This record gives sequence, C-alpha cells and structure tokens, in this order.
Amino acid sequence: MNSIITSIIVEDQECSSNYLKSVLNDAFPEIRVLTIETSISGALSAIETYRPDLIFLDIYLSDGVSFEVIERTSYTDFEIIFTTAHDTFYQKAFEYCAFNYILKPITAEKLSPIIEKFKKVLPPATINKKKKLLHAFLDKENPRIIINLGDENLFVPIKDIVACKAEGSYCSIVFSNKKHLTSKPLKYYEELLEGRQFFKANRSTLVNIAHITRIHKRETLILSNNESIKVSVRNRNMLSDLINLHI
Repeated sequence: MNSIITSIIVEDQECSSNYLKSVLNDAFPEIRVLTIETSISGALSAIETYRPDLIFLDIYLSDGVSFEVIERTSYTDFEIIFTTAHDTFYQKAFEYCAFNYILKPITAEKLSPIIEKFKKVLPPATINKKKKLLHAFLDKENPRIIINLGDENLFVPIKDIVACKAEGSYCSIVFSNKKHLTSKPLKYYEELLEGRQFFKANRSTLVNIAHITRIHKRETLILSNNESIKVSVRNRNMLSDLINLHI
C-alpha cells in the first residue's frame, strides 16, 4: 500500500464530518480525505471518481441506509470503517462480517488501532464476501448466522435454532432433529443473538422463545424438539416476566 491512504467521508451531519476530517488531519496525516459526501448517490459517485482505499461510512444518510452503497457500488477494492452511534445489533453485524466500526463520538484514540490494522491489509480486501455475510445477518425477513464446522460454513436461519447449549468451552447449536458442535463458546452466541428473542434459561442453555411449546410449573421449558430445559432459580423472575408479557 502507498504511504498515502486515500479516503472519503460519507456523513450527512456537517459537524460530524468536519470533526472527523479534523481528527484525521491532526492525528493521521497519512490519510488524505478526498471528499465529504452526505448521501448514497454522492457516495456512489465519489467511489467511482476517486476509487479510495478507505471509506468512513455513517449508517443513516439523507437518502437512505448506507448499506445500499455496499450493494450498489461496482468498484470494491476498498475497506470500510463504519462510524455509528447506533446499538449493539449493528456492532455485532459489523464484527461478525469482519467490517471495522467505531462508535461516536470519534476520537484519535479510538481510531488508532483500527487505522493500524488497516495499514497491515495488503492489498485492501474486497467487500464482496463481506457483503453477502452482512446481508444474511441483516435480512429482516429471514436473518441467518454462520456456523463454522471446520471444513465448511453453514448459513443457518435463526428461526430454525431451537437452543444453544454449552459443551465445555464449545457450544452445540440445537435444531429440531440434529445439532452441530461449534468451536465458539456459548457467550459468543449469546452476544450475537442478543435482541433476537432468545432466553437464557440457565448458565449453559440459551433457548429460542419461538420454540418453547410449554412451560411446566414456571421452572421447566418444553421445547419443540420435546427436550426439557430447567430454568435456573435466578432466571425464573425473567421467565415470569416473559410469561406475563405473552398472556
């Protein structure tokens, strides 16, 4: 990679874009900001014109959600740093797909490790594979996650997961008639599936609420695969709240 890193900023808040440019100019003189755009259409035009190494991309723009930039651009030899003030769902999506992101307010301290990581990427990774993963995760109609099985990766609809169960330092993903052992711990899936209607029944089991068919004495869950899961004493209040919510 050349010593100069070319970049564009895509941000519809003028104060935010000017501040980011100021931080980059002061702390990272090797990064040259070629233009600041405020819209999807402007970003697409700038990408084709400048073919930057790096894009600082806000999520919500004046004419839509910035993922459309990723979907529509024909030039893909660049990396993206999402600049976001939004919730952990998006953070997990970016992390899961190996995108970089930074939470606002942006500081040189937050940017430094990300920029250093970017400098080590030779050449800049294309985003085509990441784009597929991101859209799979963000698909509102049928969101999916990837389960790595060593020799292969499975794209799994979240709605098909009955439960996630700790197996020592590993985790089994349980379906109606099968299960897959993954090398990730339960905590990884607990964080990944946060906000996806999963209930932590006990220390070792995360249950998909959609697959709970019965609740026995407010302490045992009967799942769609006929498995019984005990709810820990400390989590029974949360279970009661869940029951009351659906009564």
